Amino acid sequence: MKNLLLTLTCLLLAAQIHASERYRVEVMIFAYLDENSAREEHWPLLEQWKQEEADAINTQLLMAEDTNEIIIEDTELNTDAVEEEIIEKPVIQPLDTLEFADPAARFRYRNDISMLWHQAWVEEIQNADAPIIHEVTAELESDIKVKLSGSIQFHRSRFIHITPNLVVEQFIFAVPEIDEIDEKNEAYEISETEFSADYNQFPEDTLTTPADESIAATELALDQTPQAEWIPLRAAEFNLSRRMRSDEVHYLDHPLLGLVVKVTPY
Repeated sequence: MKNLLLTLTCLLLAAQIHASERYRVEVMIFAYLDENSAREEHWPLLEQWKQEEADAINTQLLMAEDTNEIIIEDTELNTDAVEEEIIEKPVIQPLDTLEFADPAARFRYRNDISMLWHQAWVEEIQNADAPIIHEVTAELESDIKVKLSGSIQFHRSRFIHITPNLVVEQFIFAVPEIDEIDEKNEAYEISETEFSADYNQFPEDTLTTPADESIAATELALDQTPQAEWIPLRAAEFNLSRRMRSDEVHYLDHPLLGLVVKVTPY
């Protein structure tokens, strides 16, 4: 009898250890805007994206019809499963009170740091096989435009773990580099002498003057002059996982991003 009670007690304790618990979570993500520091790093992700985009376009062109049929069939077959998953998803409670509000406010007075994303919520942190995924999107625009996208998730084992899966992109506002701009502009420079040579070949009521043609050519050249736009400068992935204890502030660092997180039993 004692052995049975001991076994039941151990099973109950194990169940309590592995059961999900409610935690207050606060995450603050900010961007580093120090251009000198960023220049010291190598950022190959933009080149990788260009190649992947070209490969993806070629693949989609070859497989578009088959892919559409498969998507339609899968959607019809899995509608019930998707609905059940949405219904069974753990509830997340957003919070208005931010513990990091004062430090975040101080960033406004710095030129090298800017706030990107700051939220707090309550969730039941799950085991590693079924974490809740939190989508993260943000954008700021100053001398440099910064875009943030991806997700963060938490899971619980012996410790709590945070796993960000983020992509940060930086853009600079400038005129695209085109090697042949001067040559194109020269092509639009119309010689009045050339127009004058052809002027008397047509009836008078159908002709435009050399001055008219010159003005039209100049306007066309101005219309096709490259304009400043946001050009990709650098991009990087931020996927540094961290083991953490509750009630402690943890900081995850990256040359382009900083992430501060605190998880507290609720």
